[in-house]
Amino acid sequence: MSKVAIPMLSAYGAQIPVIGFGTSQLGDCGEIVATALKLGYRHIDTAWKYGTEKGVGEGMKASGVPRQDIFLVTKVSHEYLRAADFANSVEESLERLQTDVVDLLLIHWPNPRVPVAESVRALGRAKQLGLTRHIGVSVISTADAREHALNLGALTFVAKPIQNADTVQVLQLLACLHALGNGLHLVARRHFNHRGDDLLAAGIVGGARYEA
Repeated sequence: MSKVAIPMLSAYGAQIPVIGFGTSQLGDCGEIVATALKLGYRHIDTAWKYGTEKGVGEGMKASGVPRQDIFLVTKVSHEYLRAADFANSVEESLERLQTDVVDLLLIHWPNPRVPVAESVRALGRAKQLGLTRHIGVSVISTADAREHALNLGALTFVAKPIQNADTVQVLQLLACLHALGNGLHLVARRHFNHRGDDLLAAGIVGGARYEA
C-alpha cells in the first residue's frame, strides 16, 4: 500500500500536514479513516455536526498510527456555544474520539444568539484545561473573524470554507487577519473538486486544506 508524502506547515509550535483528510458526510467512517492513516494522511478533520467523531476515534485506534503523529481537528457546533454547553460538548467529543486532547478546536460557525465574548471564553478555557493545543473559529465572514479575534487574543487559527468564495473574499479576510497583527493563520477548507485551486497554487491561501 503506497503512502502519500504530505508537506508540513509550522505554526505556533505545531507541525501541521498541509493536506488533511475531511470526514464530512462519511457517516460510520472508522475503516475509511484507518485506511487514510495507513496511506499516510496525518491531518484528520471532524466535527460534532458531522457525526463522525466516533468513527474517527475508532479509525485512529485501528490504524496503529501513534496518536502523537496525528494532527486532530474537531469543532463545537454553533448550537453549543453557551459556556456550560460548550464544556459538555468538548468532553463528549474527546470521549467519542478516544483521546484526552485534540490538536485544534474550532467554533463551528458563530451563533448570533450567543455573545462572542462568552463563546470565545469557553474556547480559551478548553485550552487552559489542556483539552486542546490550539484554538480557532470557522467563520462565514471577515467581520466574524475580526470580532472573534478581538475577543480572544489567544486565537490562533481561522478556518474559512472557500469552495464558494471568490478571490476578493479571501483576500479581504487575509487583509483583516494581517491588520489584526497577532499572527493568525488561515486554514482554507474546501473540496478538492471545487474551484479555489488558483488561490492555493498562487500562495494566496496558506495552511491546510481538506474536505470539511
